[in-house]
Amino acid sequence: MRAISQPISSKYGNNVVFAATPKILWLKFRYPIIIYDQRAADSLGTNLTRDYYDQWRARYEFHKQSVYDACMALRDALEYVYDPSVATNEFVEQLAMSDWFQHRVFGAYLTFMGRNTR
Repeated sequence: MRAISQPISSKYGNNVVFAATPKILWLKFRYPIIIYDQRAADSLGTNLTRDYYDQWRARYEFHKQSVYDACMALRDALEYVYDPSVATNEFVEQLAMSDWFQHRVFGAYLTFMGRNTR
């Protein structure tokens, strides 16, 4: 990640952009990128090291079925979408079944839970 973070960091006065790098990679590749987030690390009880990645993956595997179920429940909210011509049942189901989306939902959950630890 250093090869990516150094050029970006130099553009912003050599401030460390470690947290931005995984987000940029996620925007480009989505899966299997895991976004490093301090609040998510707080909810995992770790810091932003290799342990973060290992803890994230282990916790995801433990909650994988619940994450899948929550994502699939999005089909029940179709009547509330802004543009039903885009968010069709097929589109939402395909999105909810994708690995990258389930990982992002879980990452958002960890971030939300980490807010409660500060």
